[in-house]
Amino acid sequence: MVILDEMFAALLEWRKDCQLTGIRTVKFLAPLKPEQPFTICFSASRDRPGEVNFCCRVEDRIIVEGRLEVCWETQ
Repeated sequence: MVILDEMFAALLEWRKDCQLTGIRTVKFLAPLKPEQPFTICFSASRDRPGEVNFCCRVEDRIIVEGRLEVCWETQ
């Protein structure tokens, strides 16, 4: 669950105007070793405005991928 906690924090850092409302899908493809660095990538879905795709990588290998449900705050 450490990966998901880091991913949630990174999501709020990436887009301060969004609020996580749910996890559509998440797939753990490989384990993360203790203290092993990883990179989190986000991409907003064009065809589904309330969803954000994400993946976590160790070097060039995807270890976690999924889709989040978000609510964008309006000013």
